[in-house]
Amino acid sequence: HFDVSVEVVGVPALTKASGYPSIELVGVSPQTDFNNKAKGQATTYVMDASHDGNTTLAAVNNIMRHNNHEEVYLRIAAGGASLAEVNFAQHIAKYKIDVTKHECVIPFRVEFKPTSISITVPSWYLENITPEF
Repeated sequence: HFDVSVEVVGVPALTKASGYPSIELVGVSPQTDFNNKAKGQATTYVMDASHDGNTTLAAVNNIMRHNNHEEVYLRIAAGGASLAEVNFAQHIAKYKIDVTKHECVIPFRVEFKPTSISITVPSWYLENITPEF
């Protein structure tokens, strides 16, 4: 599996009454075969997001490992319209995420700013920690 972690900050119209935007994983495989290989018609997972009471949504999900990252992407949507999208392959390459590791986290930070949208990785992912022995 891949662990997908998503933080969405500064979402427009973030109120319970108007409905929070959805965090979606598009193009993921819904099942595996007996050899633990992803298969099936690509589908969209709507992640179960939690709200911090201010302007941040967060969600974590496990998806099946897939070989073609070009076909999978993260989408933030509201009212049926896409607010932001990022392709997994481009994100993995840009931030040098090692998807060959047994335990792999693919983190996203989507920040809505007054004049732009920034898609990066969270600061906790960039910290380089060396344990002391």
